[in-house]
Formats: sequence, structure tokens, C-alpha cells
Amino acid sequence: MAKILLSAFADEYNKNIDLQIKMLTERGIGFIEPRFVNEKNIADLTEKEAEELAKKLSAAGIGVSAIGSPLGKINLADDFDAHLDRAKNTFEVASRLGAKNIRMFSFYLREGEKREDARGEVIEKLGKLIDLADSYSLTL
Repeated sequence: MAKILLSAFADEYNKNIDLQIKMLTERGIGFIEPRFVNEKNIADLTEKEAEELAKKLSAAGIGVSAIGSPLGKINLADDFDAHLDRAKNTFEVASRLGAKNIRMFSFYLREGEKREDARGEVIEKLGKLIDLADSYSLTL
């Protein structure tokens, strides 16, 4: 029989991480997919904040099924190097939390651009994100 893991975007319940953890434990949900922690995007947590979150989750017996990241949620014309920096921080947070999976978005096309015209650029940028994720042993 398959093992089913229940996981939640607990920030939809409450913005406060302590209340998110309380709700998860009361309902027997053993995993979280963090996106926002006390109104701060998971991709923007500092090392200290990520460590504090890891301790809280561990103390409550809650694992991290995936990171609900904003990666890929940019326009193809946006600064991709800055996006890679944000990805690196996201991957460092994921590693601290014991997550192996990162949820991401598709890139937004430039106004008037057709998917087939952007395909090569999307694949190139996605490849860079995958290579970076691989260096952390993470799956996008």
C-alpha cells in the first residue's frame, strides 16, 4: 500500500509561522510547503531566519515536503543574474530545512512574444536553474 504524506501551504491558514505549526500539529499534518514565514517570502529568509524555522519545525515534528518558491515568476526580460542569486538563497534555505524539492513557476513572456519564439531562452534559463539546483542535490 502506498504511503500518503499530507503537506500544506500553511500560510493560507495564517501568516504567523507559530500559528501555522500549531494548526498543522493539531490536524496531524506532518509536512509543510513553506512559501511565506511571518509575511516574508521563503526565498528571502536570512541564514539565521532559516535556522530558526528549521528548529521550530523540528521541535514540532514537521518536515518540509517542498519549498513553495517564487522561482521562475519573472519576465524573461528581467535581470536573470539577480534571479539566480535569489535561487541560490532559496536552495540554501531548502538545504537547511531538509527539503529536496522546489516548486517553481514558468517565466512570463515579454509583451507580444509568442511561446515558440521564447522557447530557446526559456530552456537556457531553466537549464541554469537546474544546474544550480543540482549543485545542492535539489529537484525543481
